[in-house]
Amino acid sequence: MSKLDYKWQADGAEHIFRLVQVQGTNGKPFRFGRYPSRRPIHIREFYISTTPITQALWLQVMGTNPARDSCMRCPVENVSWKQITDPGGFLDRINAS
Repeated sequence: MSKLDYKWQADGAEHIFRLVQVQGTNGKPFRFGRYPSRRPIHIREFYISTTPITQALWLQVMGTNPARDSCMRCPVENVSWKQITDPGGFLDRINAS
């Protein structure tokens, strides 16, 4: 299993964001649904995070920490779906890095 690590320093501590590779269907489709309407689904390989998005990572990527209670090792909170998915949002920025 392949993994990608992103490490940085914040508040005098090292932080790690780890992604692991998830194998796709490799040409053998997954059968999705119930009979009689099951259909083949092909899935490409992808990476998924092994940890929550911490406040330290959000701050590193986005430049601000929206959390009400600051704790760099805690999961980020108080963010909207739009802040994550809109152009220039968290996903765009993390994928660009």
